[in-house]
Amino acid sequence: MAAVDDWRERKYHEVFDATAEYLERRRQDDPGLTREQAQRTLETLYVRQGQNWDGRGEVDRLSLEATIAAYEAVLDMDSVTASAPD
Repeated sequence: MAAVDDWRERKYHEVFDATAEYLERRRQDDPGLTREQAQRTLETLYVRQGQNWDGRGEVDRLSLEATIAAYEAVLDMDSVTASAPD
């Protein structure tokens, strides 16, 4: 059973890390990217998650959960950074 869970954990972390890196790179390369744009993307991901069609497989479910978690983490870090005193 551990081997089955291992691939799931690896896949989740792979997608989470790639999404977080993408968002950080995009913020650096696109000064026009706003928190609101990232928040709207996150809201779209929530809608997609709520439309859990029977055809969605384990990999898609894990990838979507990891993508959402990465967006949430990056947006949370933005909130902490924005509210930190100089």
